Amino acid sequence: VLALAEAVQTAPDQKAAKQRSTELVKAARQTSRLTNQLLSFERAAGSDLAETAEHFDLRTLVEETTGGEMSRLAEADIQLTTCLCDEKAIVLGDRVMVKEAILNVVNNAQVHGGPNMNKIDVSLEVNNSNAVLELRDNGVGIPPDKRMQAVSRFGQASAGKGSGLGLAIAIKVLSRQKGQLTILDCDEGTAIQMVFPLSQPPNTETA
Repeated sequence: VLALAEAVQTAPDQKAAKQRSTELVKAARQTSRLTNQLLSFERAAGSDLAETAEHFDLRTLVEETTGGEMSRLAEADIQLTTCLCDEKAIVLGDRVMVKEAILNVVNNAQVHGGPNMNKIDVSLEVNNSNAVLELRDNGVGIPPDKRMQAVSRFGQASAGKGSGLGLAIAIKVLSRQKGQLTILDCDEGTAIQMVFPLSQPPNTETA
């Protein structure tokens, strides 16, 4: 970033300065994203869940999170669709970090799905004692022998612009909330399953 800033100052003309300024902004955004992901990883790995946990409706959170991503992805010609359960899915956890985990999985699909990836399907259902969230894309997919690498810190299944922290953060979040993240076998693209144990909100009624 510093080198690009210096390059802007020494640009030979206005056109070159504008181009270098664009590159500087892009680099700054990438640096900011990496910094935020590193902070998220540390929070997911070390935060005391007892201090941040709350009962919340996962269905509402998924609806809000995906709704905020639809327009952004549409600009990249990626369609995001949702199929969510009708009933509430009450879970106990860190609402902020669960949202971060979902965003990281969506971003991971966009970054690593390949040039022909144009669809991400999000589904949520209540199954027995769990809420099961699945995100499926129609991209290049993650080969079975690359899955361990894909979920490792700074690991990537394929070359790309990502930080290598997206799925690692999501796994940490799910693990601390007694949930589980799994890369599923599928015929096309990548399918990520996130399982959250259901919880009941505390009984606030008094005798």
